[in-house]
Amino acid sequence: MTKLRPALSTEQALDRIFGVLDRKVVSKQIKRSVRTLRDYGDPDHKSCISFNDALFLDREYNRAGGDGFPLAQSFLFRLEAEAAVPGFCPDALQRATQSAAIEVGEAVAALVGATRLGATPADRALAKREAEQAMTALSHTLPMLDETVSPGGTVFTGGSTRP
Repeated sequence: MTKLRPALSTEQALDRIFGVLDRKVVSKQIKRSVRTLRDYGDPDHKSCISFNDALFLDREYNRAGGDGFPLAQSFLFRLEAEAAVPGFCPDALQRATQSAAIEVGEAVAALVGATRLGATPADRALAKREAEQAMTALSHTLPMLDETVSPGGTVFTGGSTRP
């Protein structure tokens, strides 16, 4: 049974990588068992990929024609999401929403272009890049939707207020 892997997670990044690279070949190159490589991508397993293994996998995936660096993108996404200041601020949320709307629009346009007859690998690569940018822009809104208390004592909960 296939396990669900959250978007832009380490597990999803590894799933992308091993869609291009052969686990048996990689296992010999980095001196890790095939089982260990599978465990790295299992959301229910406690093992974590080492930094050096992640660098190697991203580099080899890219050299093999894969688009981007999935593990680096996953790490950056998590870092940005965790570093964002939580709490509801209408002005910051409005700016983040505007940015997300622009990115989502560009992603949809690129995705439509990738579905047309005669679409090229470059069209699909553009759609993928735009979709990842849209996901990142949307992720920036998530911590802003957490409940927090304003300096005036008002509790903001995702747009509603209560004293």
